[in-house]
Amino acid sequence: MGAVSPFPVAVSRPGPPPRTVLLVEDEATVRSFVLRALELAGFRVFEAQHPKEAFQVLERVAGCVDLILTDVVMPGMSGRLMADRLASRYPNLRFLFMSGNADVVRILNGAGATDGAMLCKPFTPTLLIERVRKALDVEGT
Repeated sequence: MGAVSPFPVAVSRPGPPPRTVLLVEDEATVRSFVLRALELAGFRVFEAQHPKEAFQVLERVAGCVDLILTDVVMPGMSGRLMADRLASRYPNLRFLFMSGNADVVRILNGAGATDGAMLCKPFTPTLLIERVRKALDVEGT
């Protein structure tokens, strides 16, 4: 008997173009997991390994990005600081933060500098997709 994939199955249906997410995550395994889950759910995904690269990606595709999904703790600049800087430049962007550090999650859930929800690592593909859709106010299964 074959193994069951933990990723949701993408369903092709006509409708509006896919929503676009910029994924900013310094850990390659987490980035790969999240990228695959989002793509299988029908999202278009750009990826960056760190905030500096995220700024570069946005220079090229800013008008296409609906949501920044970012780790909080990264080398060089926190995801929260990056989001604050991006929000002032791109006011229509939405943010969803990820962290595996319970203290960071607790602190950021109480801070309101940049609006955005918090997703605690580890998470399942189903929870990830649910939270991304909620952050985008996207109806869907």
